[in-house]
Amino acid sequence: MNKETENKTPYEILGDKGIKDLAHAFYEAMDELPLAADIKAMHSDNLDHVKRMLAAYLTGWMGGPPVYLAIKGTVCLTEPHEPFRIGPKERDQWLACMDAALDKIKASDSLKKMLKEIKVDLIIILTPSGMHYDHSNLALDYGFHVLVEKPICLLITDAKKLYKKAKDKKLVLSVGFQNRYNKAIVYLKKAVEKKLFGKIVSISVVLRWCRFQSYYSDNWHGTWKFDGGVINQQAIHHIDALNYIFGPIKKVSSFISKRLNKLEAEDTCVSIIELRDGALCTLEATTAARPKDFEASITVVGEKGIAKVGGIGLNKIDDWQIFKNKINIKKIKKNNSEKFDNGYGISHKKIIPLYLNQTQNKIKNYDSVIQSISTLKLIHSIYSSSERSKVVQISSNLNSRKLGR
Repeated sequence: MNKETENKTPYEILGDKGIKDLAHAFYEAMDELPLAADIKAMHSDNLDHVKRMLAAYLTGWMGGPPVYLAIKGTVCLTEPHEPFRIGPKERDQWLACMDAALDKIKASDSLKKMLKEIKVDLIIILTPSGMHYDHSNLALDYGFHVLVEKPICLLITDAKKLYKKAKDKKLVLSVGFQNRYNKAIVYLKKAVEKKLFGKIVSISVVLRWCRFQSYYSDNWHGTWKFDGGVINQQAIHHIDALNYIFGPIKKVSSFISKRLNKLEAEDTCVSIIELRDGALCTLEATTAARPKDFEASITVVGEKGIAKVGGIGLNKIDDWQIFKNKINIKKIKKNNSEKFDNGYGISHKKIIPLYLNQTQNKIKNYDSVIQSISTLKLIHSIYSSSERSKVVQISSNLNSRKLGR
């Protein structure tokens, strides 16, 4: 690396104009190279918009301002590419076009080397749930640390395989259950650990969200092979919070139904759950609420008090009473509540730096994986209870007959 590029990001070397030129040259190369025929066929004749989007994405990726994020609200590229089949052949065509584009703009050898040798700190898997195992497994095979969006995968056996491979290869493997890091959930978990509520009597988990039919119009949402329904796609966060704070779970009795939406799986579920310590829990979850998302909450009743964590995504302390203790409810609510615009929340911003720190400091903490496997067992048990029309014990050997099949 020469002095011109030393300690500079690719964005600082190319600048805004250089990156726009690179995006333009990329699509020129795609048009010219016969080997790029497959990816060329994915594009319309007018490339003005995709040129701007590529330049916006490369600006942030190369160390500049997050232009694409500002436009799209995310840097995830899964959704815009969902209609297309993209595999190794298409990947290689894309890279060939980018190599040609770098030549076209006369990029220096040191810049090309920098781009090709960029150190990958962490692979984040944001693909459809039914692909999580294959993609996480491949990333681990290549020696990359992995953060996979929930669920870790659809089958319990596959989740255990990922856990074993990560441990054997001494790689970080973590799962994106961001609600565990919401202020309200952190506060509730600490209170339960300190036994501030005394003996737990009952718990209520409620999810009343809205997903219209258009949500299920792609090739994977609501399908058994790639997703499941409200239980495994939306309520899994709240089921995980239940398991994380109050588990282990002993047994469950569940009913699922398709009330408003047309999908393979379910849009509504009601369950009765027994914890190992004997406390009882009700779970009500639906994506058939109309016309918007209303509530995601956990209410706990104990011998010494009662509390409710609610809001749109387990983000607010709605009620907090510890009997015989002087507490400042207003202060508790203020200090442990966060503003969420939607149910996805803001805690993804907390977990990515956390897991990056693990990779950089070679910390191998598999707690999130172990807990995620435990939550996946509960998910399968909820489905299995409905499929078998009976109360079921939580077990690694009890698998849904449909989820992931």
